[in-house]
Amino acid sequence: MIIKQFYSKSLPVIQATKDKHKGQIVSLQDLVMFCENLEKELKIQDELFEQQLQKHHRLAINKTKLLEQKYMHKTENSAAVDLAAGQARSSV
Repeated sequence: MIIKQFYSKSLPVIQATKDKHKGQIVSLQDLVMFCENLEKELKIQDELFEQQLQKHHRLAINKTKLLEQKYMHKTENSAAVDLAAGQARSSV
C-alpha cells in the first residue's frame, strides 16, 4: 500500500517531466538532461514521502503510547479501589 502511494504520487511528476521535455529530446545530451531532471524531481518526491511516512509513524507511536497510558491509569485506579475496598472491609 505504501509503495502504491509513492508511485501514484510519482507518476504525475514523471509525466510532467516528460511533457516539459517533449519535442526537446533530440540528442543523447538532451536525454541525459531529461534523466537528471527526472531524478531530481523523484528525489524531492521521495523526501516528501519519507517525511509523510515518518510523521504517520510518529502519530501511530504516540497513539499507542496514549492507549498504554490509559490502560496503565485504569489499572492503577482499579488497584487503588481494590486496596481501599480491602482496607474498608478489614476495618469493619
